[in-house]
Amino acid sequence: MILELITPPAAEPFSLTDLKIASRIDHEAEDDLVMELGRTARRLIERRLSIAMVSQTWQALVVDWPSEPVPLRPGTVTGISSVEVAYGEADFAPTAEWRFIRSVPQTVDITAPCEVDGEEFRELRITFEAGVSDPSMVPEDLVRAILLLTAHYYENREAVAEGRYVAMPLGVEALLQGFREARL
Repeated sequence: MILELITPPAAEPFSLTDLKIASRIDHEAEDDLVMELGRTARRLIERRLSIAMVSQTWQALVVDWPSEPVPLRPGTVTGISSVEVAYGEADFAPTAEWRFIRSVPQTVDITAPCEVDGEEFRELRITFEAGVSDPSMVPEDLVRAILLLTAHYYENREAVAEGRYVAMPLGVEALLQGFREARL
């Protein structure tokens, strides 16, 4: 499965002021850099936890016929915009032959046939929204992890330099621990 971010978040769960306070920055010369480091920290945490913090649109492309429900990552999925199937040389066409399963992880069960009019399944495209619509609803510990990681990025712009390695702050890992999905 190939995942592509279609629409990034319109707002962040942090402000420039929050980032500057956490990073102990008292000037405006690097405001753009600080915001970019904040977005980078959010994206890293989202990838680590396989979640979307704030509302964003994703597209999953499946090239092998799904023999089981397709997991939608990043979660928490708030809606599915479309499910489209392509057979043979034909373009993608919407299908209503699917159902959304809200278990963890959230999945889409495809009930469409794997062959239509002698043409075999080629690809499946699922467009979905994930994350909370109100950035103030992002858990405080996740926001704190973003702030800590941003400060870390700002102070250690070269994580690996000759004779030096700077690990990720333990505080970030500790804050994220409660959000990790248990897998058996």
